[in-house]
Amino acid sequence: MMYPIFLNLDGKKCLVVGGGRVALRKVLALIRSNADVTVIASECCDRLKQLESNITLHIRPFKEEDLTGKYLLVIGATDSQEVNSTISQRAAQLNIPCNIVDQPSLCSFFVPAQVRQGNVNIAISTDGVSPRFSRYLKGVIGETIQPLHGELAAYLGTIRNRLRTEIPDITLRSAFWEKIFEEDPVEVIRLDGWDTFRMRVEKCIFDFTQQIENDGKK
Repeated sequence: MMYPIFLNLDGKKCLVVGGGRVALRKVLALIRSNADVTVIASECCDRLKQLESNITLHIRPFKEEDLTGKYLLVIGATDSQEVNSTISQRAAQLNIPCNIVDQPSLCSFFVPAQVRQGNVNIAISTDGVSPRFSRYLKGVIGETIQPLHGELAAYLGTIRNRLRTEIPDITLRSAFWEKIFEEDPVEVIRLDGWDTFRMRVEKCIFDFTQQIENDGKK
């Protein structure tokens, strides 16, 4: 059983070994996460070369000493079993999380299929046993998660920030969120519109802040 986790890669050094289409997909995902990406590949596809302003690119064979403790994670996407095994072994020695594409036995982590809408990011994994089924589930879930879910997550994030000041008691904040989710927010917005939902949220904030004020007068 794998332990699911989301990593903050902002500005963190990550290494990708390989220069084909699979490596390209991994590099693009890392760039979207604002990682500091280094790519080492004997041969490199044109699209990767076009990304050279966004990555550090070395077009040459991988050497064991290329993988050092400065990297937060490493991804191997080569056609060479020898190179992939070397990456995996070296990463294990340095305690660096390692993913070797399509070779679960050489991995210490798997890259999940993802469904993303704004701040909503759903990761899907079969613990490496069937990546194709993960992609199937991505399609199923992707039909359910719509842009509205991302917009709602962003809005609720702004409310959460307000509540730290306006409702400082954590127990009351928890009660606030239970109140908001008594009805499905997505359905409320779809049926009655954003203005109605925002008014409901503001009234709920007002009610809780009044409760705090009244309790303080007792």
